[in-house]
Amino acid sequence: MNIIIKKAEKTEHYKIIEILADEIWNECYISIISKEQIEYMLRNFQSENTVKEQSENGYLYFFAEYNGEYAGYCCIVPENDGVFLSKFYIKKEFRGKGIAKQLLKYALEPFLSEKPLRVHLTVNKYNANSIAVYKKMGFEVFNECANDIGNGFIMDDYEMECFLNKNVL
Repeated sequence: MNIIIKKAEKTEHYKIIEILADEIWNECYISIISKEQIEYMLRNFQSENTVKEQSENGYLYFFAEYNGEYAGYCCIVPENDGVFLSKFYIKKEFRGKGIAKQLLKYALEPFLSEKPLRVHLTVNKYNANSIAVYKKMGFEVFNECANDIGNGFIMDDYEMECFLNKNVL
């Protein structure tokens, strides 16, 4: 098992994120939201240019390779009271191989100390698989939210959080 985690810092990395997002989102969300909403969200939130812009504004993207293949990615946003886990996706064929844990550990490591770090995220209310994974990782639902993302689309989510320190991951 050979897992390599890299920080997305250049154009070719942003393109990798775009390609991963397209594949994973179309597999993951097609039974939850419309194809039109998936395409809208990919175009507006996960295109190569959008990922580049987000990276220039404090978003930290990371991607994982497993035995030479791109396996998934995550994005964190440092905040005053912790970290927002903005994106966290692993391709279907690579799930259950420990990649998610290593990816998250790598991304969060610079922020972890003895003091608990608040990590929070949003997840679609109907994404039962992801909710189960997050609960297994120690996240708990603390709020519900519906956000208008434009073009008549709504993100109907749970907000989840957990508290981690360097000894947990």
